[in-house]
Amino acid sequence: MHESAASITDVLRPLGDTILPRWEACASALRATGRAAPQAWHTAAEFHYRSDRPAPLHGDLSFANLARRPDGTLIMFDASALLGPKEFDAARWSARLAIAGMSPLDVFARWCSTEAIDASTAYELLGVECVLEAGSLEVQRLQRRSSSLTPHAIDPLQYVDAAIDNLIHTAHSLLG
Repeated sequence: MHESAASITDVLRPLGDTILPRWEACASALRATGRAAPQAWHTAAEFHYRSDRPAPLHGDLSFANLARRPDGTLIMFDASALLGPKEFDAARWSARLAIAGMSPLDVFARWCSTEAIDASTAYELLGVECVLEAGSLEVQRLQRRSSSLTPHAIDPLQYVDAAIDNLIHTAHSLLG
């Protein structure tokens, strides 16, 4: 474990090995609630998560692992040590902000305006991440429901429903 590595890619985990099983579980959770998750979406997930253009990724970028220096510079920490398409972090971040009522497409477009990203495939990866995030929200809701005595208190303002609808709509528009 503490041996030196010839390259950083020798110590990073392939994104597909890590994320595809989770993506499949999330797609299954969506199907279990009557939402569509077509086979073509799985094919897109497999293609993007197993990219032949790997780059080091943060992997689970969220507000919880961002900080700002006194000079205003943003710092990311607690990386997941993953290797995959460089567009992944932008797609993951954009999909995760749907719970805050933000459009994944708008957030992604803003990210793409500041970083060189391959737009020909990046938006399809965003669609794949929207499916994963929608399924993750559904799984979290089911877990809360099973541990709660008051199911109506889980999402009283329907933020989760609105976010899932937003994410699925975005996935449909990007993946077909």
